[in-house]
Amino acid sequence: MPDTQAPSDTAQRLADQHKLSLFEAVFEEIPDVIVLKDAHGNFLLCNQTLARLYNSTPRAMVGKHDGDFGVPQALADGYRANVQAIMARGETEVVFEDSRNALTGEIRHFKSIKRPFKDAQGNNQILVIAHDITDIVRAQQQVAQSEQRLQEVLAATQEGIWDWHVASGRVVHNPQWYRMLGFAEGEITGHVDAFSTRIHPEDKPGVWESLRRLLSGQDEFYRSEHRMLQKDRTIIWVLDRGRVAERNAQGEVVRVVGACMDISERKRHEVELTEALALAQSATRAKGEFVSAMGHELHTPLNDILDLSKVKMGKLELHYGPFGPMQSMDETAALFQQLTQSKGLQGRLLVAGDHINDGTVIESMLTRLGLQAEFVDNGHAAFEAVRRGPPFDLILMDVPMPVMDGPQAAGCIRQWEIDSGAARTPIVAMMAGAFAEDRQRCAEAGMDDVLTKPIDRAALGQALARWLAGVT
Repeated sequence: MPDTQAPSDTAQRLADQHKLSLFEAVFEEIPDVIVLKDAHGNFLLCNQTLARLYNSTPRAMVGKHDGDFGVPQALADGYRANVQAIMARGETEVVFEDSRNALTGEIRHFKSIKRPFKDAQGNNQILVIAHDITDIVRAQQQVAQSEQRLQEVLAATQEGIWDWHVASGRVVHNPQWYRMLGFAEGEITGHVDAFSTRIHPEDKPGVWESLRRLLSGQDEFYRSEHRMLQKDRTIIWVLDRGRVAERNAQGEVVRVVGACMDISERKRHEVELTEALALAQSATRAKGEFVSAMGHELHTPLNDILDLSKVKMGKLELHYGPFGPMQSMDETAALFQQLTQSKGLQGRLLVAGDHINDGTVIESMLTRLGLQAEFVDNGHAAFEAVRRGPPFDLILMDVPMPVMDGPQAAGCIRQWEIDSGAARTPIVAMMAGAFAEDRQRCAEAGMDDVLTKPIDRAALGQALARWLAGVT
């Protein structure tokens, strides 16, 4: 009878050989390390991947240990102890471990699956399949280093970081954010409502409007300078910035991240700078007024006495004769008496000024005109005189004065008149120079007219006629 099994056995052997060849090819070329070790932790079998790592061959490694291929003794002993412990427990384990390239000395990182089993004679053996995760570990290390550097930079710049999950309202803060507000880390709840309660009530609408514009897509970035309340209710100024970090498939905002820093010191400097600028501008105006006043004070009397135009032309003529100051004053007063009588002028006046010479001249002129006047030397005293009463028919008021200047006093008087229902008293400003901006300031304060110093007799008479006409 013919042997029908022979062809079948041959085919089976060929198939088995093909499978074995395929297995050997995979075993040798797979990038993962494959190792079979005995109960002592010595190599029974390994693939080319491990042999290349140890700068050897699979055949040369059989019966040897990791320490025979340049692995540091402590590391090699650790391998042996680890596999023997796993074989003793009899359970498959995943282990993260390092090895060293015998040729380059480079340390490589592996994720190893270690499966213990027993051979046909009941001896312990272990199969190790190790996947090289060096690139992943290094990437993680770089991320960790970058995170560490970021934290160091943020600590140096005092930046508080926040990460807001919009749908849930959950907010994650870094430690600096809590410290900036005087809290211990985690002392207040990580929710957007807790953040909102720390915003100054007057600034809260503006902050939420800026966030709304970010969430709606109207703005690409969120930026806000606003006040926040620390734990002890101290108010600080912060600069808060953020942007959308994540959207869902529908384009809706999922996360917003940002940073916040304390700018209270900068705000204080801004206030100080504004005050210094205002002071400098005030000093500039005062300087201009002083120069103009001195020019008038020195030039006008000399011009009246010497006729400086003739002096400059070399045509000054001097006439010798008797001069009586009182007679000159009487003649001047007589002229104004005629004016007051013809205009029917009379009344009670308040004169406010700190220039004793002007005050003396004005007092003498008003007395000779038969007009009653009260004199004060600063703006606050003028306001108190008006408030105290009796009413004045006209107020002559210097612009630069101590305690309270003319425009400030005029503003107080106008407000008092409104509050008390008192009649409006004309106020005539007296100033040197009378620049346009000074006239504007006087008008805005409620002053009705301006006399340029030094006081001109004719101008004073015209002002009295204009503002006292009809006073009975």
